[in-house]
Amino acid sequence: MAKRVVILGIDGAGRFVQEADAPHLHALLQAGAYSYDAQTVFPSISAECWGSLLYGVNPGQHGLDNDRAIHQHIPESFPYASLFKLARQQWPDAPLSAFSCWEPINTGIIENTINVHMESKPDPELTEAIVDYIHR
Repeated sequence: MAKRVVILGIDGAGRFVQEADAPHLHALLQAGAYSYDAQTVFPSISAECWGSLLYGVNPGQHGLDNDRAIHQHIPESFPYASLFKLARQQWPDAPLSAFSCWEPINTGIIENTINVHMESKPDPELTEAIVDYIHR
């Protein structure tokens, strides 16, 4: 049984990541399951895609778009549970975290009432925040 699960989503980076000189990232990918071609929905619009990835339903069902994700939180009455909410229900004491350089993932797509540590920062600062979090 896995002790940790890391979901690494890199928006629009498929071929770039494949060709990058990034041995640690490639080793991480080789140790798990990955795809360079995965796409949640088309057309590729941030909130629609991240909503579909995290909730497991299409945009017509989850109703998330960039405007909604930027300006609203997921209501308690939302009919779907994100991967984070499902994990919280299964493992109530598990440390869950979400790090994103696009803040609406943390403020308007992931439920804000389920005790998930969330940080949104520009890439260089986000990397430092992730490392700090892992070393706690």
